[in-house]
Amino acid sequence: MSKPGFVFDPSLGLLDGIAKCAEHGDPLVSVIDSEGQAGCLCLFEAVNAYAGMRRVIGVAETDGKLEKITFENGAALTPLCPHCEKAEIGSIGNSPLGLTLVEMHWGDMAGFPALWMGFSATASGKPSLNLPVALESVKTFTMVE
Repeated sequence: MSKPGFVFDPSLGLLDGIAKCAEHGDPLVSVIDSEGQAGCLCLFEAVNAYAGMRRVIGVAETDGKLEKITFENGAALTPLCPHCEKAEIGSIGNSPLGLTLVEMHWGDMAGFPALWMGFSATASGKPSLNLPVALESVKTFTMVE
């Protein structure tokens, strides 16, 4: 299982509004590398290191709300609602199970900052499911052993 060389730093979190990636225009996130050093990464690069181009092998739902998405490399994410930042995103009959994260962009959902994650049945396909999650969701990434 390949692990990213960093974890998200919950003490600083997102630097949205403070610093943005010069290449992508998305927020920077604070991270701690494998040697314990703090730093910043582009949101897209950070999420890509954990889940980009990886297939979803598990989802946990309660009452139709997504609670966890697990990727084939063991990375797991709690998708938080952009509006309330709680685990209240409804799957609305669509699930990313078996799909691959092929695309990301950031923007808003009803005026709230959101990371849009695009999932496709194939790694080279266009997204068939676009899931908006709160930018704070990236801090929930873990690696399942």
